[in-house]
Amino acid sequence: MFFGFDYDVGNSSVLGIWSSNVINGVEFNYHIFYVGKVVDIDYEVGYITYRYSEDAIVNCLNFDEICIDGFYSDLGFTNYIDKCKTILKVGNYVEASYNNGINDIDVSLTVGKYFEAITDNSNDYKVYGISFGRSYKG
Repeated sequence: MFFGFDYDVGNSSVLGIWSSNVINGVEFNYHIFYVGKVVDIDYEVGYITYRYSEDAIVNCLNFDEICIDGFYSDLGFTNYIDKCKTILKVGNYVEASYNNGINDIDVSLTVGKYFEAITDNSNDYKVYGISFGRSYKG
C-alpha cells in the first residue's frame, strides 16, 4: 500500500511526499523537482530523500538521490544517482518506461536496473513493473 502527494509551488517547481509500508515499518520519501521542456522533450531534475520509521528493519538505510527524468511522447527515461553516505551504498538506478492511458486509468510498463547495489559487491539486479493509476484534480 502506498500514498503520494505532489504540490505545484509555481516557477516550474514541485514539492511532494510519498509513503509506503515496508517490513515492520513505514518508508517516507520527500522530494522537490524542477520541471521543464526543451522542444518536444519534457524533463524533471530533482532531489529525493528516503527516510524509514524507527521500527522498520531497514531504518538504518536512510539515503538521498538526485533524479533526472526525460519524456518524449509515451516513452520515458529515468536515472537515479545515489548520494548515499552510509556504509551500505544503494547504487545508481536506470529505468525506461512506456506510459499510456486506458479510458481514465494510467498504465505504465517499466524495466530498470540497479548498478552496484551494495558497496564492493557486484549485486546488480533488474526490475520489471506494471502499474495502474488515476489522477484527481481539485
